[in-house]
Amino acid sequence: RWKPYFVAVITAAIAAEWCGQLSRSYRHGMFNYDSLWYHLPMAANFVRSASFMTLKLYDADIVVSTYPGGSEVFHAIGMLAVGSDLLSPLLNIGWAALLLLAAHVIGRRYRCPHLAVASVLPVLALPIVLQVEALSALTEMMGLACLVAAIAFMLQGELTGVDGGAQGSGRLVLVGLSLGLV
Repeated sequence: RWKPYFVAVITAAIAAEWCGQLSRSYRHGMFNYDSLWYHLPMAANFVRSASFMTLKLYDADIVVSTYPGGSEVFHAIGMLAVGSDLLSPLLNIGWAALLLLAAHVIGRRYRCPHLAVASVLPVLALPIVLQVEALSALTEMMGLACLVAAIAFMLQGELTGVDGGAQGSGRLVLVGLSLGLV
């Protein structure tokens, strides 16, 4: 009986730390080099050009300009919604929430959802994750959340007994989309 409360308390403590970092990001701005170098400029270019296909040089090295822009698409959607990068610091918190939800779904498959969530919490509490992911436009949190979500989608089909048909195809599409964003 105590497990859900214990996990809830630990989750709340880590969420409070993430929110503290979010507050710092809104007070002082994002300072992460990669966020300022190409993540946010790539998203702004998507908005400015109204296309995901234009190639813009962010550096003398062409390789940087050809990096995949998975998370940058979501930053661009936020920029379109509010007219600035105001929502960008919130995006990794959303990915962290998706990670916890996916871990819960996986754990539910094995009748230990609280243990599954507790197993992911140390990753969210790592100092490097708190200092970088919680207040930047980096992509690692999105990749981790999408990978765990893909596993959850696959296991959810087994849990519900869906083997084929339209529901099975839809689940397969969700798995593919999740893995594609990794």
